[in-house]
Amino acid sequence: MSSRSVNRVEAIGEAHQVKIKYENGNATCQKAVYFADGEKVVLTGEPVAWEKGTRVSGRQITLYLAEERSVVEGGSHIRIESEGQYGQ
Repeated sequence: MSSRSVNRVEAIGEAHQVKIKYENGNATCQKAVYFADGEKVVLTGEPVAWEKGTRVSGRQITLYLAEERSVVEGGSHIRIESEGQYGQ
């Protein structure tokens, strides 16, 4: 019996952006790397995330899935949007 498990998954968008849906929102970027250790996803390449009517962008966004929080680094921008506009 094998004890192998996945501890990292990478998704890279070339012609299209990578799209991610998670419990509290969704995001787009050019590259997403999921780390099982810490249950986090690191988004780079013009990342944008929408969470509960708030749009965030920056150089890098790290989503901590288990903790239901995110960290935006490098030129971060936050915009509050009406319910119908986010996640497009």
